[in-house]
Amino acid sequence: MDHWQRVFAYTTGALVIGLLIIIFTNSFLVYVSEPGSTGYLVLLAYGFVFLNLGFGVNRRFALKSERVPALHYTLAVLMVAPTLAWIYTKDTGLGSQQFVFTATIVFAAFLGTYYGIKKGTARRNSYLRQIYKDQEREMPDELKRPHDDLNKN
Repeated sequence: MDHWQRVFAYTTGALVIGLLIIIFTNSFLVYVSEPGSTGYLVLLAYGFVFLNLGFGVNRRFALKSERVPALHYTLAVLMVAPTLAWIYTKDTGLGSQQFVFTATIVFAAFLGTYYGIKKGTARRNSYLRQIYKDQEREMPDELKRPHDDLNKN
């Protein structure tokens, strides 16, 4: 398996990010079940957080590593798993909104992952095209080493 260190770093990083999100924001979970616009705004905020983090982590991973998309979606699952474990094992005060909250963060994480893969792959291909184009050009004289032009005596 090539680049196993990168895979290990990104998978543990996704898990740690997921843990940090729920540890620092667990006190806001009770506001999801608030009636009116407050509940919707908090739910939307959680969705944006998971969308943005899923996009960022997977865009960077797609840029750095040529992997199958299944690994990217595994990163999204690992990012969402601590939050899901938290809300299903503790009394968070979500009540009837528990399924809606679960669907929102899972959908947001997978949507961010999808667009992160697309953007990262496009940037990677652009970067590789630029490298191949630069290799075709000859090196300018000012960048050459001066002793390359000397004749051997």
